[in-house]
Amino acid sequence: RAVTPWLVATFHAPWYNSNMHHHDEAQEVGMREAMEDLFHRHEVDIVFSGHVHNYERMHPVYRRRPTPGAVTYINVGDGGNREGPALGEYPRPKWSAFRLDAERDPMRIFGHGKVVVHNSTHLHFTWHRLWDSARDVGDEVWLGRNDGGGGRP
Repeated sequence: RAVTPWLVATFHAPWYNSNMHHHDEAQEVGMREAMEDLFHRHEVDIVFSGHVHNYERMHPVYRRRPTPGAVTYINVGDGGNREGPALGEYPRPKWSAFRLDAERDPMRIFGHGKVVVHNSTHLHFTWHRLWDSARDVGDEVWLGRNDGGGGRP
């Protein structure tokens, strides 16, 4: 990890999401079952997905349980489309850290994310609603890594 301290993966369909749209579809479940142990063992730090036209950030999660040091999943599928945002959520699971619930934010619209890698141990992610100015942050998280190495079990 001296050359590549941050391991970031991206793929279309999210492994974790609590939105009623595209929830636990066959391709999501199959890929998660086939690869989640590999991601955990090799200490992938963060996964960005889309597919669900909405925004949701997960706590570090492994095998559907919040797990300190596991992968942080972020769904940024709210970049815009002709269908509008995907509304409708299941009750919030313990692994869901932030989402915009329709009841609390009925005017939600599209947004975008920004990643700033500050160094080999600190990464900052911010999510901005489309109507907000560049300075207005709808959600943010700092990720930190332990440079001790050793891998996960």
